[in-house]
Amino acid sequence: MSAQLQPEMDFIGPRPLTGHCKYRLKTTGDNSAKYGLCEVCHEHASEVFMQTESRWFDDRHGCGWTYHRCRTTVFGHKTCLERLQRTSVPIP
Repeated sequence: MSAQLQPEMDFIGPRPLTGHCKYRLKTTGDNSAKYGLCEVCHEHASEVFMQTESRWFDDRHGCGWTYHRCRTTVFGHKTCLERLQRTSVPIP
């Protein structure tokens, strides 16, 4: 089951290729004492960030952004999370 994030009619600009990923990267406003060690490098983080990934799909059932077959939410240093990113598209 996929969760559609953005219908086709709301997409502005050229449509991405199927499988193209975009990311939401936000600070949690807290550190490793609350969220645990960075999930990428396994070290303490003075500021923990949260990253979610979504992927563009375009098939016979429609098109849009989905979480299906994407990495789950990941917590850690901003630089560590950015290194996990594939082709990136900013979310407005």
